[in-house]
Amino acid sequence: MLNPQKDAYAELDAEQKRLKHTLDQELISINNLFDKVQLETIDLSRYYSLRLDLEIQLKQLELLMLELATLVQTSASPPCPAALVILKQPFPLVISKNKQLADEALQVQLLTASNVNLASISHVSAMVLCDAAQAKTGGKMVDLHNQALDPSTRIAKFPLKFLSGTKKASVCIKFGMQVHMANHQAPLSVESVGSGPLVVITNECQWEGSAGVLLKKEAFFNGQLDIPWSRFANFLQTSFIRATKQDLAHPRRTLSRYDMHWIHSKHFGTKELVSQKDFDAFWDWFGKSMQKLRYQRHVCSMYLAGLLYGFMGRDEVNAALHNQEPGTFIIRFSERHAGQFAIAYIGSEGSGQIKHYLMQPNDTAAAKKTLPDFLLEHPQFLSLLVLAYDANGQPSFVKTPKAQVLEPYVGKREFALSNGLGYEPL
Repeated sequence: MLNPQKDAYAELDAEQKRLKHTLDQELISINNLFDKVQLETIDLSRYYSLRLDLEIQLKQLELLMLELATLVQTSASPPCPAALVILKQPFPLVISKNKQLADEALQVQLLTASNVNLASISHVSAMVLCDAAQAKTGGKMVDLHNQALDPSTRIAKFPLKFLSGTKKASVCIKFGMQVHMANHQAPLSVESVGSGPLVVITNECQWEGSAGVLLKKEAFFNGQLDIPWSRFANFLQTSFIRATKQDLAHPRRTLSRYDMHWIHSKHFGTKELVSQKDFDAFWDWFGKSMQKLRYQRHVCSMYLAGLLYGFMGRDEVNAALHNQEPGTFIIRFSERHAGQFAIAYIGSEGSGQIKHYLMQPNDTAAAKKTLPDFLLEHPQFLSLLVLAYDANGQPSFVKTPKAQVLEPYVGKREFALSNGLGYEPL
């Protein structure tokens, strides 16, 4: 169709432009919603899925528009009517050196215009792209970086294995391949945009700083100095779900609206805008709590089960323990001592006095003595206030004998105790 009828061409051209405008506006609309509204986790999952669908639809439409334009515009070297799109990815992600992605986690698809006849195609190659925008050879940093496209779906799956750390710097993955079109003598290069950011760590101590780098990079996109609280809260919720190894579409326990209100009030003064400086101060506290949730034995599963309340101040603790029996206790993250647990309990003196104990690093000893071990061996702690939610999402506490909720986690061990300044001894 070298000389299309003018009216038919103009009509199709106008229709493609209208569709592109519609898709552009929908993308702008959902991004504005993400910035202005603090979303529930199910809506966050829908947002990420819809955004990806719109971006892929836009790329496919751009190829069709390019194809239509080449029908009436002669060129010695017409642009390639093909593109690689990232269909599925686990990024942003902090991943350990020598750890391999799951088979289905990272997928790339080749898109083409409607009238493209491919004589041959190469394997798809993955390259690591550093912040300095310099691509490194895939084989030097990742293994399994060359994969074939499935001939029917045109999808390639990349179970990448990362061979070296990135020194807490974020990188991304970019994909490229060669396609040979039937009407072209020379092969054409096709590339994807970069993936979401990732950091490869060489030991678990690097996780806290690396997770902070990724959250800051995503939330403060293109180096923004201030962002709306709602935008930050949505990225914080997403980061929290990933850090606790949950599925965003079906999480077991999220940062509740009460958690978010407490964080917003305590760490950001309920300000409408969050600055990078605000974030740095917040992550210095919050990141240490996330490190403990992710790596200390049993802590994450206890948190997800409601055995650890998590984020609350002393006033909320005192209210929860008011009029409770001696030995009733609750566990939270300390406000003043980042990454440490504080245990509030009713003393055994019979006066109803609420005492606070700050757990010390040597109260537990990795796998040899865990948090449940520590709690079970101290007679001051009898009944734990376990967090639960009713059908309307309202939080409540269920007082439960500690042995009942902690026995599944523990082994019988002994260990020396220590005390923290400003807290009661045991």
